[in-house]
Amino acid sequence: MQKECFAPLYEKYHDTDTSPATEALDKVQNRLKQDFTYYYFIVADGKKVGAVRIIDRKDNSRKRISPLFVIPKQHNKEIAQTAIRLAEELHGTYN
Repeated sequence: MQKECFAPLYEKYHDTDTSPATEALDKVQNRLKQDFTYYYFIVADGKKVGAVRIIDRKDNSRKRISPLFVIPKQHNKEIAQTAIRLAEELHGTYN
């Protein structure tokens, strides 16, 4: 799903070294194993349409979102905004 979501940007910029569309599976798997990383699938109408990764070290440091993606056919439905709001409810915000 990540590759599908970032493919249009990759086709435009050909940023092979940094694009999530070209990221190796083992790199994603290693991030899943980090104790400060939280992955959530984004579900709409009962189907997985994206995902978000929250980096939260639980030490009052900044929290980060990287990556957040929604499949193209689900764009413009405020899905990403809702995912961010829910992530803030779960992990708080940095002020």
